[in-house]
Amino acid sequence: MLTDDADSRKWLANVFGQPVEPAQYEGDVPERWRAERIGQALGYWDIARARFQNFSDVWKEQYSYGALWDQDNMRKIVEKYEDAKRRDGRLDFTDLMLRYVGVHYGKVDGPVIVEPMGLIPAVEIWFYDEAQDGSKLNFFVFERLTRNAKWVYLGGDPFQSIYEFAGSDPNQFLSYHCDKQQTMPHSWRCPKPILELGENIISDTAEYFDRGITPAEHEGTIRERELISSSMAQIDPHDEWLVLARANFQVDELSDLLDVDEKPWTSLRREQRCPAQIRRVKTLLELREGKTIGGDQWGDLLEIVKTTTPGGERLLAHGTKKRFENARERAEANVSLANVALYGGTEALVNVIADRAEWLVFEGGKQLYGLSQLIRKWGAELVERPKIRVGTIHAAKGAEADNVFLLKSITPRVLESIAKGGADAERRVWYTGVTRARRRLVLVDEPGRTNMAL
Repeated sequence: MLTDDADSRKWLANVFGQPVEPAQYEGDVPERWRAERIGQALGYWDIARARFQNFSDVWKEQYSYGALWDQDNMRKIVEKYEDAKRRDGRLDFTDLMLRYVGVHYGKVDGPVIVEPMGLIPAVEIWFYDEAQDGSKLNFFVFERLTRNAKWVYLGGDPFQSIYEFAGSDPNQFLSYHCDKQQTMPHSWRCPKPILELGENIISDTAEYFDRGITPAEHEGTIRERELISSSMAQIDPHDEWLVLARANFQVDELSDLLDVDEKPWTSLRREQRCPAQIRRVKTLLELREGKTIGGDQWGDLLEIVKTTTPGGERLLAHGTKKRFENARERAEANVSLANVALYGGTEALVNVIADRAEWLVFEGGKQLYGLSQLIRKWGAELVERPKIRVGTIHAAKGAEADNVFLLKSITPRVLESIAKGGADAERRVWYTGVTRARRRLVLVDEPGRTNMAL
């Protein structure tokens, strides 16, 4: 089974002779996209199969926005991928869904109807949440799964359908036959000004209808700003924040500003802080403050201590690391800077820790130093569990926060998409962005770039 695990990545690398990264748009122009051509071609293949389309149709659609490579070369990538799967007996998750609904892609050109595989479960009640993000393939699978059901529930917001570029189709949700429809009558998240702004954004979409949703009863504010750096400076790490932008490279820029301001933050897409690194920084701070640490903490710290200083002074006595691999040695140790020599530490190590020069002699020392500065300034709890989360609007879907910082600038690719008929899809993205806010929404223009009119 092909997944995102190490074995699957290794298999892909062997097939194509190089590591393969998933397609991910990173900036204004194709040259700044992170994805390799291989990853982009396989991404198009996933979209084609999710929509039951030919590969060429998806390529033509994407090519209008600046595909990186011509269709023939991308088809060859997909054909090589499919040939390798057949040869090695591999399947990806899309293959499993296609088999379940009786659709086969024997060629890149298009789907063929075959006999469905797999059982229909005897489950009486089904729930499909976030159904507006389902693809045609997702709904075919869902319909077969629920054939024995007595009750089927679908929940979703068609105005938060923002993954059409990846194969989702909100019309699958809107056209699903049901015996009863109910609209959530009240928003528990968005107060009146924020809810009204969201409705205003989507009111010009072709599929808009007034759902009659009443706002949350608590107070809410919207502020507009023109300077990014000064607006970011007002973000307090003690408060809950979502810091959002339209594109990944903008997220990186906002993250850099938070780093400059020495504010702890985490990513919506990935773990930002390594627990082991934070644990070791806390150990260093305890030693520096004159506290005693246990043997497990000392052994953990020894794992990243280098042998010598840049000047050649020894930091540990011979055999110290090996010594503290022993559980008994760890259990009996009570280490401080005053007695560190008893546990293999040298005077040079004491000086490094006391002088806050750990970045010189520890593996990953620069990051440790940065973390120690953050912990000294904000405390370990805020660094371990930051209240500031940073990401794209797409990454924030399903998230919420008391405060939302939303950068309004858009890239030339988004502008081109709007001009080619993608205005409704873009309005749904921004509706999703503004409605993440529970109490305060800060809208920030970026000088020198085109900003979305909200």
